[in-house]
Amino acid sequence: MKLAKKFVAHLLMIAMLLLLGVGVQFRDTIVKAAGDYRSLAQNLPLNGTWTADQWITENNEEQWYKFSVTDGGKLTLKIMGYMPEIRVNLATEDLSQYVINDNYCYTNGTDTSPGTKTYTEVLSAGTYYIKISQSPYYGKFKICATFENYGLTNQGADSYDSPKVLPVNQTITGAITETDKEDWYRLNVTTAGKYVIDISAYMGSLYFNLYNQDLSDMLGSDGYPNGTETTPRKWKEIYTLNPGSYYIKMSASSGGKYLLSWSALTQENCSHDYDSTYVYATYLSQGYRLHTCKNCGHQYKDEFSSKKVLNQVSYPYASAGKRKMTVSFWSVSDADGYQIRYSTNKKFKKDVKLVKTKSTRKTIKKLKRRKKYYVQIRAYKKVQGKTVYGKWSAKKSAKIK
Repeated sequence: MKLAKKFVAHLLMIAMLLLLGVGVQFRDTIVKAAGDYRSLAQNLPLNGTWTADQWITENNEEQWYKFSVTDGGKLTLKIMGYMPEIRVNLATEDLSQYVINDNYCYTNGTDTSPGTKTYTEVLSAGTYYIKISQSPYYGKFKICATFENYGLTNQGADSYDSPKVLPVNQTITGAITETDKEDWYRLNVTTAGKYVIDISAYMGSLYFNLYNQDLSDMLGSDGYPNGTETTPRKWKEIYTLNPGSYYIKMSASSGGKYLLSWSALTQENCSHDYDSTYVYATYLSQGYRLHTCKNCGHQYKDEFSSKKVLNQVSYPYASAGKRKMTVSFWSVSDADGYQIRYSTNKKFKKDVKLVKTKSTRKTIKKLKRRKKYYVQIRAYKKVQGKTVYGKWSAKKSAKIK
């Protein structure tokens, strides 16, 4: 009898162990199925179409979606919830990087009046998974997504050890994404000279760094905010470079698109930085302000002033003598000499004679007796092999004895 009881007890114990084993195996199967997000995920179209109504319940506390993009670009994800809040996660294929990790997505929706929250993220090419789960409410929801392809040409610009070669005179379209916060480019300079790097940032902030080949010297660093998708922030960096390899790092704290190029500096692509000097007027040329670009040498002029002129001779006087006339006048500042013209014609239309003098007094001889002579004086100056004259003085006359 005792043996029979022991045998029954052993049978019961074995049965219990078997049941426990089956239960553990079944539970493990459920856990494994719940964790197999790849098999659970529904394909999410990226054309703005809303999914059918989905439910978060006590028996189904999460829903999975997946999508793939072949190029970098901007994802717009909308969550419409018929509950106050919901949990939203967007991650890379292996769940190693979370692009969206919002445990409290406040839609402020109700059973009859849903609310919508919109996310905008810049993504690299790849496959992504979305998990919508309870937090802590249960209820109905649906989602939709669109994707704008940036048409990137910077594939491979991953790191200093694996940069993208940026050819001269070629524009590259790049992007900083939520999973790729920096891009690296190599410039191969063959001729010493000045070069301009052009950048257009279609994003809130973008940072630029230029290094020598082994990164021991940072040749330039800059960053500009306030770019947008419709109004990019554009700027230029100008450097004097010797032959060799140089590295550019583009980085940002948030995602967005940018354009990048480099070329030899010319007057056409230069962001001019001018020094200005004033060139004073001379007797041969106007005065002006001269602006010269420190980068490319381009020049332009403004603020013009008139040429210098010699003053008009003042206080001329002519006195007659026997077959002669003495002319006197006040001196003119900066004059090298004076020219005197005289004639018996009041309008100096004919029989005009010219004579020069360094003095302010000159006697003209061998004139005709009892003739009235008219006389005028003007100052002159020699400038660079040319003679510059002032205005003729007032007209004076004298009747020769």
